[in-house]
Amino acid sequence: MAGQICTTSPRGYGLCHGDSGGPLITREGKLVGLVSWGISCAQGSPDVFTNVPLYYEWITNIITQT
Repeated sequence: MAGQICTTSPRGYGLCHGDSGGPLITREGKLVGLVSWGISCAQGSPDVFTNVPLYYEWITNIITQT
């Protein structure tokens, strides 16, 4: 899915309740995703993030309108 990024943890940790909206950040500190969904607290299962760069123009337009 183009609007999403799937990740897994090398240590097997997964997203849990309350993580929605949390950041996916590169080692350089760039925000690339926001927690969208996953199998709650399921170790080894993929976590799904919204692909923020795909929405950059829309986000910028919304921010500049306020």
